Amino acid sequence: MGSELPADAEEIIKKWADKSYTLGLGQKWEDDKWKVTDREAIDFLKRHDQYFFGKQFEHYAPEMREIIENELKGIARAYDPKVIKSLKNKMGSEFEHPYIKDYYDLVVRNAVNKSRNFGRTLSYERLGIAELEIVAILDDKTSDICREMNGRRISTSFAAEHVRETLDTPMDELKERFAWPTKSEVSKYAGMSTDDILKNIKVPLPPYHARCRTTTVISMDTKIVTNSGVSLNTKEEPDYKYMSKAEKAKLKELNSNRWEEYKNLSINEWSSKINGLSASLWSEENLDFHWEKHKKDFDKYAKGIKISSKEEYEKFSKKLLTDFNRCFVYNYKDESNRRVMFYNSKNNCVVAVDVYNNIKTCYPLEDGIKQYKNIYMELVHGKESN
Repeated sequence: MGSELPADAEEIIKKWADKSYTLGLGQKWEDDKWKVTDREAIDFLKRHDQYFFGKQFEHYAPEMREIIENELKGIARAYDPKVIKSLKNKMGSEFEHPYIKDYYDLVVRNAVNKSRNFGRTLSYERLGIAELEIVAILDDKTSDICREMNGRRISTSFAAEHVRETLDTPMDELKERFAWPTKSEVSKYAGMSTDDILKNIKVPLPPYHARCRTTTVISMDTKIVTNSGVSLNTKEEPDYKYMSKAEKAKLKELNSNRWEEYKNLSINEWSSKINGLSASLWSEENLDFHWEKHKKDFDKYAKGIKISSKEEYEKFSKKLLTDFNRCFVYNYKDESNRRVMFYNSKNNCVVAVDVYNNIKTCYPLEDGIKQYKNIYMELVHGKESN
């Protein structure tokens, strides 16, 4: 097909890419919504199943193949007690060894994820899809490497070449040649362009580590769109008004460090990272605390809304994650607490989330948005910043 697709095919692909993108952002491994037949992954597994099982399961390859294929088909979960019992009956007491049970979990998750991502990559290449997007599930369990790679775009041809190179590598060389990145290596990726990361990382496609949940989808133009339909595509520095020299210097340093993460990303990439925060959730403890703290403020400062219960507060705060017209990116007090704030001027309310997809707070503003315009970087439409 080359680099172009017939209009009908393009629409179908976009529809399912959107669906898989939503799943990647919001669903957990155990969620039933993952129970869909992934034909590309199954085809990849059948062709390269010997690649996954290693010495621990080399005598049980047919059983492992069936378990993983059924997982990909959605027929039976690999962790279903009946499935575990059947494998245990064949392996005997050997399966009870903690190392073997743990390795079973690792092998299954790695095989399922690698089959999906490698199979899709080759399928996208055949369809002439030019670029892939990395999509991580964002929560407190998300690894540093997956958080860093989330939203980044990779050339399909580059990814497909990595798949073929991996499959052509002898089994005893795989671990060293395509080693997962170490913590120290990942720390150096912050602020790098995707191209520069790809020059350093040995595994450009997920899985990036044991039990990795990160996936790939078709890359599409991504925008941060406000409730009025305006697309936010650039940053605007704070006003820094009425501050002492020391206060201004501290804020400038915090804002500069925060934007360091985004400076070498494309607009599509950092838009994906921020859009991914729309799936953020409260912790129960934090929800209780902030509801008690702010419930009286809604009667005083909010416009056109009434919040009378914790359940309404939770629902309203989640709605603000997509129903906003201004967006701020900042560090809260220090570099370890990275946040994004969404503001709706109609009701004069904000919701703030961290990069771990946790809602941190939600409240109406007593003095309006000027206070945040003064201290936080704002994402705006390019025309507004001129």
